[in-house]
Amino acid sequence: MLSEGAGFWTSNWLWGLPLVVATALLHVFSLGMLAAILKHGLRRHLGGAGHVRSYFAFSTVMGLTTLALAVLHGGETVLWGVAYDLLDVVPDLPTAIYHALMMGTTLGSDVATVARSWKLLGGIQAIGGWLMFGLSTAFLFAVMEQVRPLAPPPDLPGA
Repeated sequence: MLSEGAGFWTSNWLWGLPLVVATALLHVFSLGMLAAILKHGLRRHLGGAGHVRSYFAFSTVMGLTTLALAVLHGGETVLWGVAYDLLDVVPDLPTAIYHALMMGTTLGSDVATVARSWKLLGGIQAIGGWLMFGLSTAFLFAVMEQVRPLAPPPDLPGA
């Protein structure tokens, strides 16, 4: 049982919710920028056709989009890690980034040195991380729908 009373978690919410909002704003802005880059690149290389003509091109677009999203999630992890470090949630920045990665992916953290008064902050980050991964998944599906090859896949032998 928590002996500190109802105000024990107040600072977690006061820091956590703005960090979730900041992460969401960064994420949505970055998705918009990535969409604009993809649209420009596809228009330039496809002459406005919209869909790629080969499975290699489709795989390339999807692979690069996935890479960009992984970098975005990594940047968001560093943002949270810096916040954890500044708030002295954990002893040092590398541990803070590791803790942020574990919490943002909802794996949970095995960092034993998390300050007791900040333990809820990781759960708040997990809620935001879950939402950001949902946005990224929706974005990947939207890109997939936009750039899928027009031709049906070739028949496989024996099918």
